[in-house]
Amino acid sequence: DRFFLTLCKLRNNLDFTDLGYRFQISTQDCSSLFCDWINFMYLRFGAVCTWPPRDMIIKNMPENYKKDFPNTLAIIDGTEIKIQKPSSLHAQSQSYSNYKSTNTLKALVAVDPRGSLLFTSCLFSGAISDKDIFEQSGLKKMLQNLVQHGHIKEGDGIMADKGFNIHKEVEDCKLNLNIPPF
Repeated sequence: DRFFLTLCKLRNNLDFTDLGYRFQISTQDCSSLFCDWINFMYLRFGAVCTWPPRDMIIKNMPENYKKDFPNTLAIIDGTEIKIQKPSSLHAQSQSYSNYKSTNTLKALVAVDPRGSLLFTSCLFSGAISDKDIFEQSGLKKMLQNLVQHGHIKEGDGIMADKGFNIHKEVEDCKLNLNIPPF
């Protein structure tokens, strides 16, 4: 019932008051159950690999992309979210992004050529480098496992913009880093 309540909230965005009435519990209990189950689902399903098979990615590539980058299976980029300036000087220095000239949190995202989400990292402080976030987010290890188990082949490519200085790290995964001209 608790799992079903969570699915109802996710699918239909029902109000907690409505869900509480339907499941004969208080609104506060409904909200608490939902939060507990969302956390449980993240811990349980967060490690499930959502990377589709190599041939499926290639089959569904846009034609223009396939012509220019036939074996580039993923596009990665960092995204930064502006945050309120922390009161702690240490936290300020850790979260300050020179690129954005403000305090931020940063995540790494990988998508397939059609834009489907393949990987999202946890949030890191804005001062983290692209090289460090590539390694610490788990994407590097995930790519190594995908190559090891044959989901992607050695020599396949990962695309990133010119700011990503991760050539060696991608080569460690036995993959190529493609940086398109701008």
